[in-house]
Amino acid sequence: MDWTNLIADENWWMEKHFTPGRGGRRITKTVIHHNAGRLSIKGCYDVWQTRQASAHYQVDAYGRIGQYVHDSDTAWHAANNDANATSIGIEHANSGDASSPVTAETLEAGAHLVAAIHRHYDLGRPAWLVNVFPHNHYTQTGCPGHLAGSQNSAYMARAQAWYDAMGSGTTPTTPSPQEDDMALTEDDITRIAAKVTDGLRIGPSGQQATLASFVHAAARDSAAALRAVEALRADLAKVASGGVSADAIVDAVVARIKASR
Repeated sequence: MDWTNLIADENWWMEKHFTPGRGGRRITKTVIHHNAGRLSIKGCYDVWQTRQASAHYQVDAYGRIGQYVHDSDTAWHAANNDANATSIGIEHANSGDASSPVTAETLEAGAHLVAAIHRHYDLGRPAWLVNVFPHNHYTQTGCPGHLAGSQNSAYMARAQAWYDAMGSGTTPTTPSPQEDDMALTEDDITRIAAKVTDGLRIGPSGQQATLASFVHAAARDSAAALRAVEALRADLAKVASGGVSADAIVDAVVARIKASR
């Protein structure tokens, strides 16, 4: 990938399902998508031959980038005419099925691509819901999955790191995301615990941190941890309505995740 000139590793130019030009509109943002599956660059192209949709770029599970629609043309990706005309759409392959996160390679290359686009078109430093938007901002959809959830912080941190580095002609000094970085953050844990207890008090912050630390080490992605925690709902529903102890949650989640590994 030529990041400066935005020349992709592979080009599979669409001959339909896009609009030539941008109707006089200016590019102001990037819009983030996931495949809801693990598609290759060619596989993504093939899907759009029979579906009235397209995007400008695809980042595969190995971090290679393909382009399908010229930046100067309008891809059909956001289900919103105004958003389509003023954005560049970037697809990302999942590591597995629709519920899977993206790989570390996809996250790194996708974030680098966002930074390169924002530099090339003078869109400003990438900022979520400012000049970088998820597909679900424009229509009811689960897209872009983990890139708007558990992996969002890592994705945007890398996009900003690459944007800053490209401005100074260097490379980011912060490390690229590794597998463990895809695990749950403490904010994720707090949100999950609230779901599990249906809003009941979950105990002091120190015990929440214990749960966060364990899941961060034990679970490689938030989807797996969420599934494990959701499986506890029936058991926890039997607990007296006076409250659920943080210790009980920690013990149950630890046991459940150990059993599922």
